[in-house]
Amino acid sequence: MQGKIPSFVKLPSNKRFNFKPRYYNAQKEELEGRIARAKRELAAEEAGLTDPESLKNKLSESWRVNHRRRVNQKANMRVAMIAAILFVIFYFYFLA
Repeated sequence: MQGKIPSFVKLPSNKRFNFKPRYYNAQKEELEGRIARAKRELAAEEAGLTDPESLKNKLSESWRVNHRRRVNQKANMRVAMIAAILFVIFYFYFLA
């Protein structure tokens, strides 16, 4: 049977943390926001009112879609230009 030896110096014990990891799903948050906006818009339509916030949301959503489309077009054009330049370089290197 082992007993504790009494001591005048108190050693620090391990600290315990209560950490709860959180998960953030951006797509889910965006979907919930769009659903809430759609419900507000439907309620405003049924009441016969025009909601300035719904107009603002529609404009920002259309801008976001158009911006994304323009960025994709620029990226595709850049890839096509690089491919064309590489094709010309290889053509002159192997056939010239």
